[in-house]
Amino acid sequence: MKIYIACPAAAVSGGAELLHQFSQELTKRNVENYMLYYGDTSGSPTPEHYRKYNVKTAARYVDDADSVFVLPEVGVHEAMPKRQSVHLVAVREPLYHVLSRKIFNHL
Repeated sequence: MKIYIACPAAAVSGGAELLHQFSQELTKRNVENYMLYYGDTSGSPTPEHYRKYNVKTAARYVDDADSVFVLPEVGVHEAMPKRQSVHLVAVREPLYHVLSRKIFNHL
């Protein structure tokens, strides 16, 4: 399985840090994963503060049968055609932990 994690380039926020932490945890579990930065990638897309997570990067998503694409809610408008709509549902803390365990148990 290959996991591609989309993240806004050079973004410094709680959400961006969580994506980098997620990549680090996948790497610890020997799951092949790549940070896929979008937006202005002309400079260094990984903020200095997040380099400690040692994420691997990819220039593009490879749509294979074993590939998974993780897209944060802030990136939905980048990936969707203009006439599409997406409805986001907030996930409460206890449910989040249940879902996280189920995901990591399958890796």
